[in-house]
Amino acid sequence: MEIYNEEFDFEGNGESVKNLKDMYEGQEVWLVGKGESLQNLTKEHFGLGPVITINQAVVSVEGLGLDNPIYSLQKNGGPKRTNIPGDNLSPDCIHDCEDVCGNMVMPIDSTLIVHNLESFYCFEDYSPRYVFKLVDFGLIGNTCSFVVAIKIGELFGCNTFNFISFDDHVFGGKKYAHQIDEVKPHYAGLNVNWITP
Repeated sequence: MEIYNEEFDFEGNGESVKNLKDMYEGQEVWLVGKGESLQNLTKEHFGLGPVITINQAVVSVEGLGLDNPIYSLQKNGGPKRTNIPGDNLSPDCIHDCEDVCGNMVMPIDSTLIVHNLESFYCFEDYSPRYVFKLVDFGLIGNTCSFVVAIKIGELFGCNTFNFISFDDHVFGGKKYAHQIDEVKPHYAGLNVNWITP
């Protein structure tokens, strides 16, 4: 079993996501998943407020020419790195990654948010770049990107959560069906809208 060192100091490789606290207080936030409906996404699906994309969804969103601030959550970088037992912070990489690596896609001009464990060494030179720890959100162990995106929206101080292209969560699909019960408690009590383009 790998040891997750949540006290790892990431200074010099991005700012703490905690520096974004209440940045968008009282605003709506738009979370964009990777459902098939993403191919129907248009600028008209968005209102005012920050946008948080999950992994490859940033490609579709950046192409829309939105005026919203866009945050690219790229949590799942772990598979690109060598697995050293007891050390999940190894910078050694088994791939020659440039703009794409596994589930990760380098944004063009969005703000990058990475995990201090899974994707800390990915796209190191990209700026602006923020780093989160699961403990920043009261989470332990591993959790899916959707939950982290919700927690970031809460950190932003947003009061309405618009979930776009989370098709499996809306229609009970198979690909992310295992996440449905994991995610529900994290949006219970929030003002939520589900949008399927």
